[in-house]
Amino acid sequence: MQGTPLQAGENRSLPLDMPILPERLKELGYRTHLVGKWHLGSGYKQFTPTRRGFDTHFGYWNGWVGYFDYMISVTLPDNVTRYNGLDLHDGFDPQWQYMGQYATDLFSRKSVEVIEKHDPVNPLFLLVTHLAAHTGRDGVELGVPNITRTNQIYGGDVRNLGNIDGVNQWPSISQNLTTKRTEILLNIDEALNASAILGYEGRYKLVSGTYQDGIYDQYYGDDGRGPENPPYNIQLVLNSLVNRAIQTLPEQAPLFPQDVATTRRQLDLSWCRASNFTPNFVCRGFCLFDIYRDPCETTNIIGNSENGNIVQHLQARLSDFFTQLVPQGNSPIDPNSDPRRFNNTWWTWLEEPPLARLGFFWQAKIIILQ
Repeated sequence: MQGTPLQAGENRSLPLDMPILPERLKELGYRTHLVGKWHLGSGYKQFTPTRRGFDTHFGYWNGWVGYFDYMISVTLPDNVTRYNGLDLHDGFDPQWQYMGQYATDLFSRKSVEVIEKHDPVNPLFLLVTHLAAHTGRDGVELGVPNITRTNQIYGGDVRNLGNIDGVNQWPSISQNLTTKRTEILLNIDEALNASAILGYEGRYKLVSGTYQDGIYDQYYGDDGRGPENPPYNIQLVLNSLVNRAIQTLPEQAPLFPQDVATTRRQLDLSWCRASNFTPNFVCRGFCLFDIYRDPCETTNIIGNSENGNIVQHLQARLSDFFTQLVPQGNSPIDPNSDPRRFNNTWWTWLEEPPLARLGFFWQAKIIILQ
């Protein structure tokens, strides 16, 4: 699934010979449910959530679904033909009756229903993959219920996620355990020949290649300090659900406005680049950045002799990850997937291959029976 995101109508999926979490949890007696986005293939029924370990799925199979109409449109390679259809399912039942209802509210409500109906005798695994805060239909729709409200335009209305998101993570966070993570693989793409890894506990970043001939090499993002940005409100931080939860911890010192202001000053990285600064390098091969000293990645230090061991180590780690990489398998949109063939809904347009009926990965070249 690496590379360009899976398109509706594309015959590609997560390999069937790769067990995933809900399948393993079902073996342990869990009741498994998915609400929201799947986006891991739907050409065959065998590719869909309820055939990959979930007892139920309410949501959409593809990506770029509309926040209100749940429609998905794709353009064929001729750049003229467009397929358009509903992609909202309860299992294999199209859900036309929810058109006009805001996706974030609908998926939140369905998630609560799963919890309320669950028999506590059995353990529960509920995966909620919200459309918020992604763009909606065609990648351009604003996913907000009211486009006249400034905070919703800026944030994609992620505020609505705050009521349900992150609750199960709180026990781990509150124990204040030290993370064992010392590196992060930021990207690895054999098609674009671009990859990056952050190592040495986040200090050094090794970049290999560049994205689309460096179109983002000189872009460092919006600094959030323009007149179009609302002023920072410290009182909202103090009154937030997160701060109120933190304050319930034993021996937790109270948080005062001056504490927030001091932290913001310490984390302010506006110094790392001048407004008129232009990087003087192009990362065609490998580039190395010291994130502690140069958080804006303005200076390539790969040529410094004292960094030789760091470069070799991070290059070796990237090579290790490349050995585990599954080659990209993008394919064109199948004309047979046209939603008009299925009452204007996106559907499983391919018949089950023989091996898939037996539970094997249908593209596998070697099958071992145990």
